[in-house]
Amino acid sequence: MNKKTIKTWLKRLTLFSLIMSFITYLWVDYEIDHLWGQHTKVVDHTQFNSQQEDIAIMHVNVLSPDGNKIIANQTVIINQGKITSIDSHTHVPNTYKIIDGKNKYLIPGLIDSHVHLWQSPNDLLLYLANGVTHIRELNGSDEHLQWKQEIKDGRIGPNIFVASSRINSNGLLTSWFQKWAMKITSINAFNSAESIVKKFADSGYDAIKTYT
Repeated sequence: MNKKTIKTWLKRLTLFSLIMSFITYLWVDYEIDHLWGQHTKVVDHTQFNSQQEDIAIMHVNVLSPDGNKIIANQTVIINQGKITSIDSHTHVPNTYKIIDGKNKYLIPGLIDSHVHLWQSPNDLLLYLANGVTHIRELNGSDEHLQWKQEIKDGRIGPNIFVASSRINSNGLLTSWFQKWAMKITSINAFNSAESIVKKFADSGYDAIKTYT
């Protein structure tokens, strides 16, 4: 095999390797996004919107404030979205929507103190459906801050506490890989720590998530 033939095959092999590397990168990138929920079909949350009403939940069993017992046959009055009274002899105005709570139980909203929403807003609906009304996102993103604000503005979902993305201290190559695959923010120099933390604070994050 002469030099010209070898050179041609080397070029072809190099081109083939570059093409396969690019295809592999696209496939891995797709799978990473899939893992984070980016390709999940998003449910239209507006279909669950409803006009806020004054509500009376009657004959319901209520968990006591100390959490040690159940108080039977209570009427819970909700006025303009807030509980105003819990009693067994409360007068209910005719304008209130009545919900019969007989043989049912009412407890405060649950709190999940360590969640990862990733990129799937569908989870916001799932938390509410399972009685969770407050969550703490401990690997936050700007997307989560946006959802938090939308919920404050009326979107259906639990209240969200958002910590920053995980912060590591790594070398340049490791930093790039972890940001791509794990959405980790890396600090490569001591002097950059303050500016990174300030950036997160100014963006509205509720806490800083330090990692390894």
